[in-house]
Amino acid sequence: MLHTDVHQRGMLQYLAVTQPKAYLSVAQQKKIRVNTYVLNTPQTLALGRLTGVNGTQMSKMRSFLKNIGNADLKLSKKEIDRIDHDVGIHKCTPPPFNTFTLEWSTTSGKSNEKKLLEPCSY
Repeated sequence: MLHTDVHQRGMLQYLAVTQPKAYLSVAQQKKIRVNTYVLNTPQTLALGRLTGVNGTQMSKMRSFLKNIGNADLKLSKKEIDRIDHDVGIHKCTPPPFNTFTLEWSTTSGKSNEKKLLEPCSY
């Protein structure tokens, strides 16, 4: 009877709100995961940065939370690229490499001693 996806999604959302127990029992019978995002993409990135977790550890943590805790941390690649671009991280431009000449001088002792100039690459 519902001939468009919009009508079908609307009906499913309506049933989920009005009859959540029946909706969950059907999902469990059909083994359909009912995901709710605990954190969106910026919050997930902030969680990883604040805790000092690298990408591999973050993917293991997301997998654990998804399988054991039934909680999903959203991490959209498109959203990550947008955030990186907004803060100035561009993957298409190579990092700048150059050499800087460093001049050493010491003030210990009776006279100022100067060392030879040293080129430092970065």
